[in-house]
Amino acid sequence: MGFEIRAACLCHTGHIRSNNEDNFYFRGLSLPEENNGLAEPLCWEFDTQKRVLLALFDGMGGQARGQTAAFTAARTLHQLSQKPENDPILYLTRLTRGLNLGVHRRSGQLHIHGMGTTLALLCFLEDRVYSCNLGDSRIYRLSEGQLHQLSLDHTDAQAGWNLYGRARLTQYLGMDPGEFRVEPCITEQPLRPGDVYLLCSDGLTDMVTPGQLQALLEGEQDPEDCVKDLVAQALEAGGRDNVTVLLCRVL
Repeated sequence: MGFEIRAACLCHTGHIRSNNEDNFYFRGLSLPEENNGLAEPLCWEFDTQKRVLLALFDGMGGQARGQTAAFTAARTLHQLSQKPENDPILYLTRLTRGLNLGVHRRSGQLHIHGMGTTLALLCFLEDRVYSCNLGDSRIYRLSEGQLHQLSLDHTDAQAGWNLYGRARLTQYLGMDPGEFRVEPCITEQPLRPGDVYLLCSDGLTDMVTPGQLQALLEGEQDPEDCVKDLVAQALEAGGRDNVTVLLCRVL
């Protein structure tokens, strides 16, 4: 049994940063390594009879390091996404490890230390949807008037703070697989008509409160208009970081 999904994606550099360290995988598309986001949303309607992946990446390491990490992850996902696997949980676990290895290898090729990126991913298959994340890019579900965070923030304030005054990530793509184990947070949800799923970078969640977020998701039925409203709200609040949103509505 499959469901129809209407989706939209929008990415903005923000008001402060000169470069965009976010990237995505949407409709088989992603941004080039050096980019200024999207001028208009990308839109897509698909059914879930076959496996469909959507993902967001927020690069870390500063300037070219973050851009390169997010771009490498998006490109690697394109290469790995069609590998067969009957068990969705096992598939996502192996996929995440493959993405991590791809970013880590690219870091070594460029002799760049500390290059990495978050991952927030949705996998639609028949009547189920699976969320998978590393880092602090978030995944939300709005269902029956309740907003739930499906992702886990992989941060540890006790481990110290980075140059941007944020708690360090304990999980991300680009970790040395010889020293660290990639442990994604994976959830499984039944698809229900009317439910809304949101992937977003911290450029949104640092600027918009959960209450504002829920109001925006409830107030706009069309995904294209909703992603515009979400980005506009983040920019109006200061736009201190790159902001990327992917939104899916179950029809």
